[in-house]
Amino acid sequence: MGGQGLDFARIAGRQILRRRTRLLLTILGIAVGVAAVVAIVSLGEGIRAHSIDMISEQSDLTLIEVTGGDVRDGTIIPLTAAKAAALRGGITHVTGTAPVITADLATPHQTYVGGPRGGWDGRISPRSSPPEFSKGSGYSDSGSDAILGSEIAESLRKYEGIRTGDDLTIRIREYDTSGAPVDTEVVFNVAGSLRPRGGDMFDTLLVTDSARLEAWREGYGAYDTIYLRVDAPEHVLSVAADVRELGLQAQGPPLRRSRRSTG
Repeated sequence: MGGQGLDFARIAGRQILRRRTRLLLTILGIAVGVAAVVAIVSLGEGIRAHSIDMISEQSDLTLIEVTGGDVRDGTIIPLTAAKAAALRGGITHVTGTAPVITADLATPHQTYVGGPRGGWDGRISPRSSPPEFSKGSGYSDSGSDAILGSEIAESLRKYEGIRTGDDLTIRIREYDTSGAPVDTEVVFNVAGSLRPRGGDMFDTLLVTDSARLEAWREGYGAYDTIYLRVDAPEHVLSVAADVRELGLQAQGPPLRRSRRSTG
């Protein structure tokens, strides 16, 4: 059996030497075919990566915006503290949450300040990475600190001269049972400001301690929005389905404005 195999090898070797041109053409054809397959796969992966980058420039692929849900018995299901707790601990693949209250906030000099967001969590920050600060850093546990989005920080610096480390007085407007406006003043220490993110929601939020926001929530009755951070883009649809199972609405965050060059 071994001798027969050796004979086959000798015959094959002689045939290869006699037909060297065919051998070279065969090798060349295999090489070209492999190179073509590699090039096509690489091109496809490049196009996919470029498309994901373009989409990511316009919207965060792992962030879900949760709002009040279905109308039942004539009432919209609100984002209560119980719903917020269910979102935090009851849905797989959710790595962070951030409640938002939309309120009429302004300084005593009528400089508008965006809606507050509480529960600062590195996992809810853009692209699941730590927040990028242009000034200062994260707030302490004292409950009196606040972090400003880039647009708010710029407005306060320009019109009121407020910078990191200064006190910021916020006037919160609410309404009593008769409908008359009632203003409450709250003082924050500006612990830092975020870097610009091209006009998305993080540029227009005041971030503060979740306990303080919870105290405000008691006055408002419910949150307006809760943002969820998902661990990976492929899990977003399943998380959104779980959110809707709770009777709430889930959608992607607002698209960002085009980034402007900074010279």
